[in-house]
Amino acid sequence: MREGVNGGSEEYFPPLDSWFQVRIFPSPEGVLTYTHDVTEARRADAKIANRNAAIALSADVGRALTAA
Repeated sequence: MREGVNGGSEEYFPPLDSWFQVRIFPSPEGVLTYTHDVTEARRADAKIANRNAAIALSADVGRALTAA
């Protein structure tokens, strides 16, 4: 934090089976950290990605069947 630059990441914490967003900010006293549980957002994103993959697969199968 010597450079005075903000930082952060999202990390998985296995003991809680949870994802956390960690944000780090420089301050005159040192460093501030904020932690936010983003598990539900991660799960929702995964569900959307799975549904989109299923829709794409269905479209591919439909195109293959109509082309035959």
